[in-house]
Amino acid sequence: MRLHSALGREKTVIVAGLRGTGELCTSLAEAKVSGLFCSKVDEIAKIAARKNAAAILIDLDSILGASDRAALKTLRSISGATPIIGVCEDDAGQTQALAKEYLKDHLFDQICTRPLDLAQLLSSLQKTRISPQQGAAVLNGSGGDDLGIVGESPAIVAIRRAIRKMAATDVPVLITGESGTGKELAARAIHQLSPRHGAPFVAINCAGLPPGLIASELFGHERGAFTGAVARKLGRLEVANGGTSFLDEIGDFPLELQGHLLRFLQEKVIERVGSTASIRLDARIVAATHIDLKKAVEAGRFREDLFYRLNVLAIEMPPLRARGDDIALLADRFARKFSHEVNRPFEGLKADAIAALRAYDWPGNVRELIAVLQRAIVMAEGAWLSAADLGLSGVPAARASRMPTLAQARNEAEAELIRRALILADANVCRAAKLLGISRNTLYRLAERHSIVLRGC
Repeated sequence: MRLHSALGREKTVIVAGLRGTGELCTSLAEAKVSGLFCSKVDEIAKIAARKNAAAILIDLDSILGASDRAALKTLRSISGATPIIGVCEDDAGQTQALAKEYLKDHLFDQICTRPLDLAQLLSSLQKTRISPQQGAAVLNGSGGDDLGIVGESPAIVAIRRAIRKMAATDVPVLITGESGTGKELAARAIHQLSPRHGAPFVAINCAGLPPGLIASELFGHERGAFTGAVARKLGRLEVANGGTSFLDEIGDFPLELQGHLLRFLQEKVIERVGSTASIRLDARIVAATHIDLKKAVEAGRFREDLFYRLNVLAIEMPPLRARGDDIALLADRFARKFSHEVNRPFEGLKADAIAALRAYDWPGNVRELIAVLQRAIVMAEGAWLSAADLGLSGVPAARASRMPTLAQARNEAEAELIRRALILADANVCRAAKLLGISRNTLYRLAERHSIVLRGC
């Protein structure tokens, strides 16, 4: 597809502070697209007001700084109308961190890395951008359905808002959390809200594939590549072309194959087993793991460069025991669903059942809750479920019998203080940081750790 066909009628691209633009200018000219160049952020607004630009390319290194508030204010004034694409170095340094903040704050729609080529630019410009009205809904945490992620706890509300924002861009996402917390559900929500929703969502369980077949399953193979390869087979990454590839339990991905995955993330090309021909693909990567990848990197089990490639945007799914009233809400919803499926009566949960649900520690999280409710609906004698029906009445409440670790207590207290400060500051990041006695950048870092979405100053 040619560039001008992707841009439609809007054939102007504003380029701000981008280095090495000679080749880009030539490519734009060949595609009959105008490139308007400027060196200051305030010039962007003036040009954007005069021209119906298809997009704005901004060099993060040369034109913006983390404390350039005037520049950020200018960007906010135009971000609702024109897609903004940030260009940064292909590394895990300060610029990438800055890019993440701009994506979260909904100032940027895409992030591209240098060296910038026409194919990458085309890919970015083709992405459908969410409207200003949808953007407002995102920032307010409203709009649309609940993405299948049920709950009103602060952590879940923040995750739904983060998912809507992350869906609007195209960079990798790393979803962490204990087993059974709904990591695949979050990945599917990101895909369904993204411009890729009409293309395949291909889930790959890295822990469930036989070690000797992982390369073939992921990248495909040619006929005769090995014994039993009687025909060419497309790999799952290739099947996901144009859509989203969900790499579940990425922490179990074999070390010897991590370089191949890294190459795909860097260059968007793969080679089938038994072939030396490179195949270019366009699949977004969303990965998930229940293990600490930083510790895996330190132990030499996971490549550091691959970790940084995957961890561009991050979501941490909270454990069920930390979700408060969401537990009873989920239990009621699952019970009604299962009662309908098996044609069994269900009126509600008794008080002792709700107390048992909240007291139990849920080591299996939502997956365990589903199993408990399925069993209870089938085995219960009446239409109201009791603690005895749930089978939790005789189980010692882990939270009552086991003290939280000091690290867990600190984390919970830290997250609660941040949420309180944001409420007092009317969600203003700068004021909330002052109330907490920390810098704005520190608040951004802590908010990311606790999956709390910030709006900016």
